[in-house]
Amino acid sequence: SWLAGLPLAYVSGPVVERAFGLTKQSTPAWFVEQVKALAVGTALQTPLMTAAFIVIRRRPNDWWLILAGATVPLMVLLSNLAPVLLMPLFNTFTPLSDERLREQLLTLTERSGVRVADIYEMDMSRQSEKPNAMFTGLGATKRIVLGDTLLRDFTPDEIAGVVAHELGHQVHGDIWRLIAMGGAMGFGGAWLLSRLAPRAIAATSEQTGVTEPGDGAAYPLLAILGTGLGFLAAPLQAATSRWMERRADRYAIGLTRDPEAYAQAMERLAATALADPDPPRPVVIMLYSHPPIAERIRAARATRLA
Repeated sequence: SWLAGLPLAYVSGPVVERAFGLTKQSTPAWFVEQVKALAVGTALQTPLMTAAFIVIRRRPNDWWLILAGATVPLMVLLSNLAPVLLMPLFNTFTPLSDERLREQLLTLTERSGVRVADIYEMDMSRQSEKPNAMFTGLGATKRIVLGDTLLRDFTPDEIAGVVAHELGHQVHGDIWRLIAMGGAMGFGGAWLLSRLAPRAIAATSEQTGVTEPGDGAAYPLLAILGTGLGFLAAPLQAATSRWMERRADRYAIGLTRDPEAYAQAMERLAATALADPDPPRPVVIMLYSHPPIAERIRAARATRLA
């Protein structure tokens, strides 16, 4: 599967992005990262999928309930460990060197009441010229991470606006909200899968030789069904995410008290990443986890601070 998808990943990734100046990553460096991601994914997925099929074989009536129930704690565990175990495999993270910016951002975190372990910068330019910032980790591993592309191309006030947006997600508990939503959808999707899989297996058994969901050879069929269910759920997930993003935008402007700097940050993000500022509405409904940039800019400039 990885080999089959590699040519499309290469064309849609480094080939297109190099053509538009969105990456300086060489083909060998890109390929090494793909192999590394394959190794990490295999190490994580093989034992999990093996355990899943054991459960399906041994508990044919309620396997969906057990597997869906195990998903949430796994999501929390991986979110907690990713910043210290997984992400350093692909990038280098160092404490933010700009002391003045560091103090400005720490002041924002104190005003928001969010506690972070530290503020880091990462060599995002290894993979992409696109700017970004993020919160990663949970609990003791929670940290702010700024891409070196963001630090290079944005003013301190614009960076503060981007970080304030991420603080909005933390203040509103959006990470836990998404985990809860993913868990609820996981239960619903697993139940539907348990009902659809036997019918799909029976309809295709002559071609595949698979007669029950617990057969490891049923994995491709289960994956196709799961992908279809995910596609049906995508508009609801995207709409929920866009609602959270709008709320985080409002919070960021209220925290920084600088709507113009926030609007300028959005403009620079769109220009640097070559994002479509105003995509067609059906595309937004199906695919966009964030509101279109043009909408976010208009909302920022229309904000009237009390």
